Amino acid sequence: MRPLFTQTQLVLLVLFSCVLTPVAATEMTKVMIYVTSSNKSLHQSAINNANALIQHYGKENIAVEIVANGAGVGIAHSKNSMSKKVSSLLGHGVRLSVCGTTLNRMKKSGNPIPLLDAAVHVSNGTVRAVELQKQGYSYLKP
Repeated sequence: MRPLFTQTQLVLLVLFSCVLTPVAATEMTKVMIYVTSSNKSLHQSAINNANALIQHYGKENIAVEIVANGAGVGIAHSKNSMSKKVSSLLGHGVRLSVCGTTLNRMKKSGNPIPLLDAAVHVSNGTVRAVELQKQGYSYLKP
């Protein structure tokens, strides 16, 4: 029985298929940084992580979202020592989602906090974190 293709034809077929196969577009890297503590060093760590990701991947190739939940909502406070650093991140395309459940609880107890203008109010921080993971976001906790 005669082979369907000669060895030379097989080599050429493999080479041409590699050349003609379209290269997949670079996938967007997606990272969620979940902040649940009022600890300022952890807030700084979240800021450093976001900056490092943007530097490594480039802001065009990465989506970073900081989800502030529970005691972590302080990272979105407009009048704290890190507000300029957080605002700078937001200017580079980082999204800051703040838990509405926590904000409502703070307001009812008489302790509302002023948020950075670019902070996004979400209904619940835990739900937002789950939604992002379903969308393919990696989970990072400082």
